Amino acid sequence: MLQGMVYGQDHTFIIKGKMDPARKQEKVHIWYPDPTNLVGVKDSAVIKDGNFVIKGTFKIPGKAIMYTKPDYGDIELYIEPDTILVNSTGSLSEVIVSGGQLNKDFGQLAKMLKPISEKRTEIYKAYDNAKKTLTADSDKKELEKTKDQQLEAYRMDRTNIYKNFIQKMPGSIVSIEAVKSVGGFTPDVKELTALFEGLDETVRNSPSGVYYKNALTKLAKTSIGAVAPEFAQADTTGKLVSLKDFRGKYVFVDFWASWCGPCRAEHPELIKVFDKYKDQNFTIMGISLDQSKSREAWLKAIAKDKLVWTQLSDLKGWANEVSTLYNVEAIPKNFLVSPDGVIVAVDLKPAALNEKLAQLLPNNH
Repeated sequence: MLQGMVYGQDHTFIIKGKMDPARKQEKVHIWYPDPTNLVGVKDSAVIKDGNFVIKGTFKIPGKAIMYTKPDYGDIELYIEPDTILVNSTGSLSEVIVSGGQLNKDFGQLAKMLKPISEKRTEIYKAYDNAKKTLTADSDKKELEKTKDQQLEAYRMDRTNIYKNFIQKMPGSIVSIEAVKSVGGFTPDVKELTALFEGLDETVRNSPSGVYYKNALTKLAKTSIGAVAPEFAQADTTGKLVSLKDFRGKYVFVDFWASWCGPCRAEHPELIKVFDKYKDQNFTIMGISLDQSKSREAWLKAIAKDKLVWTQLSDLKGWANEVSTLYNVEAIPKNFLVSPDGVIVAVDLKPAALNEKLAQLLPNNH
């Protein structure tokens, strides 16, 4: 049935859930992706005597996140054209999902990932315990270094599990999600394209496959070595500013929003980098994913964070035309563009940007 689905057409699903009424959960919430709507689809249902039903429509099958309130137990499952059964004798986190081929395949992947997820929990547990034994004047650097090394090893192991699954299940649409997961936050478009092309033709030509193929094409246009796509957007006064206005300089294109805590937490360090290099052929362009209703919040955040570089936005939120052009799916997100318009780095934290500019600019002392 899945292979015969048409991209862009609406398909229906039903989720029937059964939970322990003694846990007194009041509501279940679900979020799933929609290629025509960047923020995805949100829905919810009331839990009555431990039972709930969610009916909905979707454009392409995709991984959903479901959680209950007030305990915030959560699970991942696949939205597909079938009746999906969600049964739990405890919290939602301990649920068994059945019904539908994709959830069967996804269950296999989850089983493969379980030991490694437990390993990650152990890393954080050990780190927290070790932190408690430190005195106020102890040097935490060694402890942080150990944790980072362990997490790096965990990420490599997890990537290998995804690759293993892709190899074993080239005929499953769930393998597309696994290819995406191999990419993580800084995807290597060549590697992902090779993995995707190794999938069965039926999967590549399915609605999910066609959608992901388009995403890879877009990704290739904003990968390191590609010429940065041109754009123009209004600044805080309504004046149009374009990327080519800064040709001849290194430009740090920084996607953020007034409501994004992690973005704003980077601003103090980013200001230091800007002050250090602003007279050396370097500048920053901030592009905000705020909406027109939060225009005031955007302007206040610029003033409060003391951001003196160019700030642009079309105030369309996640549908911002530049963020769509640059395939931005999460923020903070950034691209370092060279004086001749080529993308030389992606996703740099302020410290890494400082190091990169020290290499690229001759007068960095």
